[in-house]
Amino acid sequence: MDKFDKLINKVTDFTYVTFLIVMVLVVGFIIYAQFRIIPYVLNSAESYTTAIYIVMPMPVVLFVVGELGVTILSLIFMGIIILSIAKVVKDDYIERDVKNMDIRETKIFHVSMLFFMAFLYSWAYIFLFGRYIDSVSISPGWFRIFQLMMASVWEEIVVRVVFIGIPMILVVKGIPYKYRIKKYLIGGFDFDYRYGYMITVLIITSSMIFALAHVPSWNLWKIPQTFVPSLILGYIFVKYGLHMCILFHLVWNLYPETISYFGSGYGWIILMALLILWLVVGIFNVLDWISYSYNRIVEMVV
Repeated sequence: MDKFDKLINKVTDFTYVTFLIVMVLVVGFIIYAQFRIIPYVLNSAESYTTAIYIVMPMPVVLFVVGELGVTILSLIFMGIIILSIAKVVKDDYIERDVKNMDIRETKIFHVSMLFFMAFLYSWAYIFLFGRYIDSVSISPGWFRIFQLMMASVWEEIVVRVVFIGIPMILVVKGIPYKYRIKKYLIGGFDFDYRYGYMITVLIITSSMIFALAHVPSWNLWKIPQTFVPSLILGYIFVKYGLHMCILFHLVWNLYPETISYFGSGYGWIILMALLILWLVVGIFNVLDWISYSYNRIVEMVV
């Protein structure tokens, strides 16, 4: 390995550590936010409601809950997030020999690299076409944090579970039904060669549904920006599980608010540093993926 490759590896490893730190901070921020969200919603002079919806592919509201419902949902989503990060700790650290562990072998390392690739694509798209995307109205105060947290969890359930997990349960044969539910509903079943084509179709279909579901709040220009990251989230659901999708989505939605809150007056400096670092590593990973894909194609042709 030459010096340049070693430098890239060191930068990549350091960037992974920043992702891990930000993820832990975001989860900590969500836990802390419960002590602000709940009083904010219950004691405010304004009325706060939220919709429980499915996507068909446009969002279809099932029912609307008021302040008490928002409070209960906030605690439920926080619990799901805590369980998600506990699953990461269990899989990548508790069940491994930490002393001799290579961080590049952990699932969260691979997810972070996929995150940087999606991050690069999204910012490149915003740079080129951001002026055409309608801005969405921003909810006030701590209720916005609740909405971002809810989106991180609920969107993964109504898209990834409903349009990838459930179809797999219905189609896969040769496994008792109760074991199919356990295996496919929360993802992480990996790419079975017998169903590889179907899984690919489900990832693409669910990603288009995810992208279309954003149109009512933005416009059609939002579709390309959300479609590609959703493909990556679909891959993560199949390869690593629902909990990884939730944490990916959570960091995506809430890292600016978390860094701004904890960073005090230096928040914008930290955000700019992370932006540059994550974009650079995103470029490294895209180039590495292109090289890997090219070599695989050459091997298949030869």
